Amino acid sequence: MEFRILGPLEVADGERVVDLGGPRERALLARLLISANLVVSADRLAEDLWSGEPPAHWLPRLRVYISRLRRALGPGAVLTEPPGYRLRVAAGQLDADEFARLAAAGRRDLADGRPEAAAAGLRRALDLWRGPALSGFADLLFARADAVRLEEARLSAVEDWVVVSGSGDGDFGASAGAGHGGGGGGGAGGCDL
Repeated sequence: MEFRILGPLEVADGERVVDLGGPRERALLARLLISANLVVSADRLAEDLWSGEPPAHWLPRLRVYISRLRRALGPGAVLTEPPGYRLRVAAGQLDADEFARLAAAGRRDLADGRPEAAAAGLRRALDLWRGPALSGFADLLFARADAVRLEEARLSAVEDWVVVSGSGDGDFGASAGAGHGGGGGGGAGGCDL
């Protein structure tokens, strides 16, 4: 299972894109992915899902959304742990973690005097991007800071790639705008590099 938040929220199981259900289930998954492998209290989830104004009987609704996510993601993915829930994500399953790992490796290669390896590693990291981080959720309070943090990390990786590749002729106008609601950028990674 692969969880993707570097663009529109998506879950892939091999070649199959997993149907995540409606907007609340998708928002719930986005919230759990932001705190992957950490317990998020049911109260916090309710505050975040209903933008600070959960309905009077929110707990049964939350349990329904959790149940639907469990059905979509399979057994063992969403765990009940007091005082709430935890999404279990293994190493390499979350694209944002993989991006950070690849970008850090590229920067280590640069520091170690291996510019070709650095450029290739940064390129692989940037290829994971499919659009603005947490697309569709970045305007929700719970996702705002993480969306900005991820976009800043992407822009930093783009800058590093330009420096290490010695190329100033890539089309970065569209890719820079893609992370901030602008043009779409090209290629699978949302960047024209």
